[in-house]
Amino acid sequence: MSALIFKRLFVQSTTQSLAGRFRFEPGLNLITGDDNSIGKSTLVRLPLWTLGCEFKFDERWKSLDARTILEFSVDGQQFLAARHRKEVMLKRGEEDWRSYYITEDTYEKEFANIVRFHALLPRREENWIHETPPPECYFSAFYVDQRRGWTEPWSSFDIFKYKDWRRPVINFHAGYHSAEYFEVGAEIAKWLQNIDEDETIIDKYGRAVEVLDLLAPEEELPATDAELDTAILDIQNSMIAVKRREQRALVLLRGKQEELEVTKVQLGIAEA
Repeated sequence: MSALIFKRLFVQSTTQSLAGRFRFEPGLNLITGDDNSIGKSTLVRLPLWTLGCEFKFDERWKSLDARTILEFSVDGQQFLAARHRKEVMLKRGEEDWRSYYITEDTYEKEFANIVRFHALLPRREENWIHETPPPECYFSAFYVDQRRGWTEPWSSFDIFKYKDWRRPVINFHAGYHSAEYFEVGAEIAKWLQNIDEDETIIDKYGRAVEVLDLLAPEEELPATDAELDTAILDIQNSMIAVKRREQRALVLLRGKQEELEVTKVQLGIAEA
């Protein structure tokens, strides 16, 4: 597991003249305040929010429309992350900034690559698709919500996209399952889905053959080229006959439509 270390956090409101700057020292950091409304919980959440986690902030916080910059390191490599609303920007060392949206799987993959979070989870409705989960799954091992995290383990985030995500994430963090384990599991899920789809197609074809056997008349297929040419000619003549009947029906229909229009005019005159 990689060593993710927060260093500095900058917060600025875009709607009010408010801003803050915080430095995280090596080791444990204790956040204190005189009362419960000073924003200690918000300060704890902000580094995770900057990196893509979603929280239910109160209306006062939402009204600030804050943007943040987080300086952090992973295994000694320096990073900067900036967030405003749903957009996250990342800068690795001296490289250029890259922009993402937290709703895109490209950001989830990039974050997982940075912290080496290699767990893959099956989707709830499409369980044959295994994908990189959001940052919330990674931080579930380290963040405890003050209201429900102590009474419901691994429930500090609302994660509904996956049916059973806790066990595989715990196994990864504990070192019980490696990246290769999840990759092999994803491949197996794809192959099983392909088998199910093939079996479904085979079953459909099987039922179709049964219906044909019951309803289709038994006829001998043409055995020679001459017989085949004769059969093709019969089909073509039949199609021509059908086309002629269709044309006669259209002529008859047009005549009936004209009669109907005349009747409508006569009816209008009579009613006048």
